Amino acid sequence: MIGAPKSRNSFAPDWKWVAFAAAVLALVLLVLRLSGAGKAPAPQAVAVPLPARSDAGPMATLGATAPSSAPFVFRGPLPPAPARGLVEESGEGPLPVIAADGRQPWQVYARPFAQSGRRPRVAIVISGLGLSTLETLKALSELPPEVTLSFLPAAGNTARWLSQARRKGHETLLDLSLEPVDDPRQYVGPHTLFASLEPRQNLERLDWVMSRGTGYIGLATYMGEHFARSPEELRPILGELKKRGLAFFDARTTGVGPAMALASELDLPHAGALRVLDAEVSTRAVFAVLASLERLAKTHGSAIGIGSAYPETITAVTRWAKRPKGVALAPLSALLRR
Repeated sequence: MIGAPKSRNSFAPDWKWVAFAAAVLALVLLVLRLSGAGKAPAPQAVAVPLPARSDAGPMATLGATAPSSAPFVFRGPLPPAPARGLVEESGEGPLPVIAADGRQPWQVYARPFAQSGRRPRVAIVISGLGLSTLETLKALSELPPEVTLSFLPAAGNTARWLSQARRKGHETLLDLSLEPVDDPRQYVGPHTLFASLEPRQNLERLDWVMSRGTGYIGLATYMGEHFARSPEELRPILGELKKRGLAFFDARTTGVGPAMALASELDLPHAGALRVLDAEVSTRAVFAVLASLERLAKTHGSAIGIGSAYPETITAVTRWAKRPKGVALAPLSALLRR
């Protein structure tokens, strides 16, 4: 039997519908709580993986996915080299070139770094790698990837070492052996540049050095006090680096001299070392120099140290990088001047 209809003026609730609405509301609140909707996420480090190969250069990924409030952290290997359009074949081997679209090797092969960071920066370059397999493997396995590694082409297997370093996340350089001031016989390999040679001969030796591998951002001086004092000898060498889109790193810690002045004149990306980490080869001595680099960076905004592939140097830099310092450990490319 159907009951009498309710009055239009009755406000008695239909409890079945009230219960249903309450259940729906509870479900919505539960979903919002689980999803975190309406709650601002806490700032966190953002890992920005690079593709297997990037022809636009690694810096193209900066800021693409990370919110402005989050610190930039790059992890993982660097893209394999060579990148498309950045190499040409020669009689000696592959040589770096500026791509038709303007991409330059020193930019494309650089390790990504957040340029907007406010902390002072310290860059560390470890040179002379490749001579000792054990020390080179120690550097690759222990040093943080922000450290820039420089390899001696005369040591052999340079292409393999460069490739391994990029897989570990390191940007790389090639050591360019130059004539020293005290003893011309002190050089590494037959492709050292000498002031007594014709410019054409030194350029041929430079081509040989540059053809030992791919994926490096530039060349670093190795010894070379005598050669680097002469602008006439330096100009064709630095001009060739400029033409090929490479950077120049003066590892001699001699301050502003002909090399830096000429690099600036040529608008060549360049930087110079301020301190030698291991003039005294001991862990304690290297720690002391690293502390002085911290102070310099906090005063001037940045500082660069150069070290050799000694086990003591590698150990000290590795330990130093793990403790709070108030400075950012940056790849060399982040401190290059133009």
